[in-house]
Amino acid sequence: MGGIITLTALLIFSFVGQSVAADCLAIRKKIKQEINLLKKRELITQGLTDCPNDPVINFNYAYSLERFRKYEEALKHYQVATKLDPKYASAYFGMGDIYLQLDQPDKAIKSYQKGLSINPNDKRAARSLQKALGETKTVPTPEPVMAVKKPAPIKTKIISTAMVMPYKPQVKTIFQSPQNQLPVVATPLGQETLQTVSFLKAGHSDATGSLDDNLMGAN
Repeated sequence: MGGIITLTALLIFSFVGQSVAADCLAIRKKIKQEINLLKKRELITQGLTDCPNDPVINFNYAYSLERFRKYEEALKHYQVATKLDPKYASAYFGMGDIYLQLDQPDKAIKSYQKGLSINPNDKRAARSLQKALGETKTVPTPEPVMAVKKPAPIKTKIISTAMVMPYKPQVKTIFQSPQNQLPVVATPLGQETLQTVSFLKAGHSDATGSLDDNLMGAN
């Protein structure tokens, strides 16, 4: 009797499981046939609630989130789809697209390559892979520009060619004899700097005579 009950329970469980599976397939079909975007989104959301472990419904849900630019959440459902079905190439391609949007080209490359290993005929994914590869190319760092040191200005010292030798007067004792005083008086008058100077006779100097006599002689 116990064996009959157990067998009946297994049959019921199997039937219920097949019914649930059939419902998920029906939801997939409705989602695919729906043209209106708003109604399609409603079907996807409801389908995810009813069939959370369905890889196709998770993929459709991720795709709808991607279109609304909810990239982080979309990535999670693409990843769920690949875990539920490791051979789901389109889910890997979706992951690659999200990684490109998130500026993670290295992860995008791995996702595209994984998907193309399953479906190598997908031309769009192949182009996306090339784009991701192009974004990983390193840009050469420009060499630092060496500062050119300006030469120090050359200081020139201008030396005048016109050298005027200073006159050093000689101290001599004045004698009565005028011929003895000739070198003393004539030497300074011979300098070039005194050639154009006019002199006025103010008096004579000798060892004799008073100051009044000398001044009278100047007249």
